[in-house]
Amino acid sequence: MKISMPFLRRLFTLSIVAFTVHAVEPKGAEPATKATSNPTIYPAVMLTAAQATADVAMMRRALEEAHPGLYRYIPKSSIDGAFQRLEQRAAQPISDVALYGEISLLLGTIRCDHTKAEFSEALTQYRQENPSHLPFRFKLFDGRMFVFSSDPAQPALKRGTEILSINGVLIGEIINRLLPAISVDGFTDPSRLTKLEADSDLMGSDFDQFYPVFFGFTPTYQLTLRPPSATANKTVTLNAIPFKDWINLAWPAATHRGEFYKSVSFKMAGNSAFLKVDTFVNYRNPVDVDAFYGAFFKSMKERKTEYLILDLRENGGGSSDATLGLATYLLDKPFVWNKPIWQKAIRFGDWTKQVQTWGDPKEIFEPPVENFTQRADGWFEHITGSNTPEQLPMAVSPDRFTGKVLVLTSPINGSGSTMLIAKLKDAKRITTVGVATGGSAEGPTAGRLFFLKLPASGIVVRIANYWNRMNIDTFVQGKGVAADVEIRPTLADFLAGKDTVMDAAGKLQTL
Repeated sequence: MKISMPFLRRLFTLSIVAFTVHAVEPKGAEPATKATSNPTIYPAVMLTAAQATADVAMMRRALEEAHPGLYRYIPKSSIDGAFQRLEQRAAQPISDVALYGEISLLLGTIRCDHTKAEFSEALTQYRQENPSHLPFRFKLFDGRMFVFSSDPAQPALKRGTEILSINGVLIGEIINRLLPAISVDGFTDPSRLTKLEADSDLMGSDFDQFYPVFFGFTPTYQLTLRPPSATANKTVTLNAIPFKDWINLAWPAATHRGEFYKSVSFKMAGNSAFLKVDTFVNYRNPVDVDAFYGAFFKSMKERKTEYLILDLRENGGGSSDATLGLATYLLDKPFVWNKPIWQKAIRFGDWTKQVQTWGDPKEIFEPPVENFTQRADGWFEHITGSNTPEQLPMAVSPDRFTGKVLVLTSPINGSGSTMLIAKLKDAKRITTVGVATGGSAEGPTAGRLFFLKLPASGIVVRIANYWNRMNIDTFVQGKGVAADVEIRPTLADFLAGKDTVMDAAGKLQTL
């Protein structure tokens, strides 16, 4: 079974864009100028107050017209206050990098994980071609940074080395500066910390994304650190590395922007099975999801497997077919995925000329009115039909697993993975082990994403268009899915190489 739900797709590139409108200079605006000629540092583009103000005004119009979750978690007065601060900042000359940071702070206030800013094409190209990433990957424990792996071309940082400061600024101060710019769903703030470690939505990790924005680009990092078991600190200076080298550093999950068919592992032992799915992204090089999952579940059925451990801890979501396909093998009766979807509007202003997205522009910006019911509040509800398969009954697989299922969860879970966990939890089909997920169990404001390219700065703002409402009975507003058995990984576990969540799941199988 292959089911298409484009509103769940997390687009990491614009390779499937169906139409594009190129940015233009606002009439009457002065041309942008370079802020620096130093070839080792990104040559920031200085925007006039008129240019920056026009970009911010366009973004505000788009968000206010189209985004159904703009005031979902935060009162309108607070969002308006955040806009006013941004508008004041834009009322004077500002660089494209600084404006990106200010816009990200505004978007982080909204608390929608599908609404965030991407770098301009020029800044993206610079970061792809020049060293601008940390020469190591790290894990965070209680606001402290510990090396997971490091650049083999430089003096090695041992796994478990604590990084105390970078370029003279304490790690805690850096983290506190970066966190407000990170987009998450609702009040799932632990997800912000995991995004600092790794985030396939942006260029590697949110730490590497936002550090140069708020602390400046630098060709080198002076690190104050403490090696494992050492009692004294030491200082080293390492070179920044290119993005292409950063993505090759060792990491416990699938590779950056991994694909579904490469990010699944399966094994069986006795009457138990283990299935790990690190991403549901299945649109760049798609595989037949039913055939892919079918091989695993047929094997379990033939072996009369009684217990399944499903590890989704590194899964942030992805394609609807991979998400729903797994549901058909784990639920025990036909199901309806979503309640009717809501949109704030079905007609939009002229800012849509700056939008990139997938699909037919006429169908997106001028859909037939008869496909919707207008609510008393003026919003629009999708009428169930052939174009809304997520609202229709879906069959379960004859090879579905009927035994005990333990799902390993983490704050990395979001979007489709959290929706799946919420659906399975609501159906009383799983026990969750680990810590609470990110995302929204109720359903995220996601949908078809509008990629709004701001004319002067070139910054691209992702704007969600649908309010997805999961067809479940129980959820906590603004939260993901809580863990039934909470096992919180510790620094001691990390240093000892222990997976206490997996250990706990193994012990729970026969209880």
